[in-house]
Amino acid sequence: MFRRGDQVGPYHLLEKIGRGGFGVVWLAEQRNKLAAPKVALKLPNDEDVDLEAVRQEAELWVQVSGHPNVLSIVEADIYDGQVVIVSEYAPDGSLGDWLVKHGGKAPHLKAALQMADGILSGLEHLHARRIIHRDLKPANVLLQGEMPRLVDFGLARILKSSSHSHTTSGTYAYMPPETFAGDRSEQTDVWSAGVVLYQMLAGELPYPTDNAAVLIAAILHQPPKPLPADVPPALRGVVEKALQKDLAARFASVREMRQALRAARDEMRAANETPTVKDSPTRVITPINSPTAETETWPQPKSAANLKPNAVATEILPFVASELVEPVPTLPVAPMPETQPPTALAAGSEPTAPLVGYENPAAAPKRTALWLGAGALFLLLLAGGVWLLSSSTGAGSAATTKNATLASDPSKPPSFQPVSAWTTPNEVFAVAINADGSTAVSVGGETNRNVSVWRAGNSAPVALKGHTSAVRSVALSPDSQTVASGSDDNTVRLWRLSDGALLHKLEGHRDAVFLVAFSRDGQMLASAGYDKTVCLWRVSDGQSQKTFAFPDPRAQLVNFSPDLQRVAFYKPQERIARVWSVADNKAVSQLQGAAFVVSGGEFAPDGQTLALGSQDGNIRIFRTNDGQLLQTLRGAKGQTYTVTFSPDGQLVAAGYPDGSVVLWRVADGQLLQTLNAHEKSVNALAFSADGRALVSGGADKKLRLWQMTN
Repeated sequence: MFRRGDQVGPYHLLEKIGRGGFGVVWLAEQRNKLAAPKVALKLPNDEDVDLEAVRQEAELWVQVSGHPNVLSIVEADIYDGQVVIVSEYAPDGSLGDWLVKHGGKAPHLKAALQMADGILSGLEHLHARRIIHRDLKPANVLLQGEMPRLVDFGLARILKSSSHSHTTSGTYAYMPPETFAGDRSEQTDVWSAGVVLYQMLAGELPYPTDNAAVLIAAILHQPPKPLPADVPPALRGVVEKALQKDLAARFASVREMRQALRAARDEMRAANETPTVKDSPTRVITPINSPTAETETWPQPKSAANLKPNAVATEILPFVASELVEPVPTLPVAPMPETQPPTALAAGSEPTAPLVGYENPAAAPKRTALWLGAGALFLLLLAGGVWLLSSSTGAGSAATTKNATLASDPSKPPSFQPVSAWTTPNEVFAVAINADGSTAVSVGGETNRNVSVWRAGNSAPVALKGHTSAVRSVALSPDSQTVASGSDDNTVRLWRLSDGALLHKLEGHRDAVFLVAFSRDGQMLASAGYDKTVCLWRVSDGQSQKTFAFPDPRAQLVNFSPDLQRVAFYKPQERIARVWSVADNKAVSQLQGAAFVVSGGEFAPDGQTLALGSQDGNIRIFRTNDGQLLQTLRGAKGQTYTVTFSPDGQLVAAGYPDGSVVLWRVADGQLLQTLNAHEKSVNALAFSADGRALVSGGADKKLRLWQMTN
């Protein structure tokens, strides 16, 4: 651990100025020369560095040095066994700092155009040398005066392991849709430049949400929020074209975008809408050594350890937002062809990369082949969150009738009415509710490390404290005695609900845990993480029983069956979903039958059917044994964010981005009710075990309790 005043080779450390994908950034002086120029010293987080990769990365950086809109490298060397990357120092902060200084946006159109032109000039220089930045964002644009200088286009990938910190939704916000499928090109940088320009013009992002699940879903499937009305049409057109999801409709290159931006500038100047902006760069800057202030302002989940990316052109899918090894939550992406009939998986046709099982509970996590990559469904699996409910103080109580038959009288279909609503401190990620609906737990918020428990009659939640990073998932045991939570700190924790005591801390994942689920008998717990593994734990003592690697590095986990014996995966590249047998270590069935993007899903309580949400709003129910499409529940609009069955399997409920909750009866596919639940997207749903209470959590920081009235 280095401290202020330490010397590394000829460099004296002055102060720590940032932390990013590669490591810690120090402001330093090189005092052994006649002068003492200030430089940025990057020291890797991981001691196990691939030296050949460092050399190659340094050579790449040397190739692009010399352009005024690209920060130059000074040297890459080893001093006393310490790998050191030295770059110029840009003393005026980052574009992110500049935006904050000016209230979140450019102070005027001229400044926005000038900044955007310089950024595009730097990108054009990189692209001419066949280098894609792939992580363009305000934190990676440093300023020297008003001159933007690009930094950080590949250092993080040179580490043998990936223990370095990461951003979450801060980086996702600048990622184009195709990157979630592992595709990158010059047009990747075009999209990112479009987002940065949008931000400078609007003072916010084109998809303004703090929820990673909602953010990625929006990037994939929704149009950006319209720019403010005062943005001139010519400039609006440039931004809109840069943010086209269809690559054919997007600018083909940053050069084309830069030309369009200048044409828009000329058109606005002719219309007297903006002053003249000089072409960028406006002047040649003499390098004066600067840290690439890699400071990240977004929460940073840890990454999988012991991964060994390619030194120069890592293409790990899809947790990699850029050349940084940067986890991206699992989210369903590609459409599933409706034209192909549903088929059972023939013998011998299962994927060539099966689940890799380990029986040794101690050694399994260390030996598991960890995968970086993926996905989409995480966000919709991590999109739930629950709070403990109360009645007399505004936290209303749920009905306590157990084992209700939800549709005993077809002439009187079940109907749910609002009972209570609570304002939560954070956007709800995941929820769970006890058997009679009187107690609930919730998690949510990128900076919230607690699990919140709400009890009937209490107006304030009880906080279960212990996690050291954001909590993504939560579950209640069938007997409502134990709470399980999964976190960005790579751990699962088991709590006793009655008094909040921590029972077990489960360690085995090497990346954030995005899903936890109890078995139907409550004896086992399953967890899934961004390290591309599934862990099975014994609840009684917290001991690891098995660890499985995902069957394919590109597979995205949908959900576990109630007995934890089957797992559903979605493969966007192949446009299929598969049900996998844990016991037999092979695929059971293959689900094809609809041109839709899988978005949320859950097994029925008996495990015989699987409901998959979709981009088109419909819910499709498949038989798990042979993949047969049984029915399609229609009538809702917009992409589904979360899907759940009632405990008897008779109802399906789904949450939508417009804040609604839609309920169907499975027997005949009838749409029973649309609940106008929230002002923003519904991220999480859970039925009580008796089926008579439903809790919903949303992006509007609301938790709502619904009760069956018949």
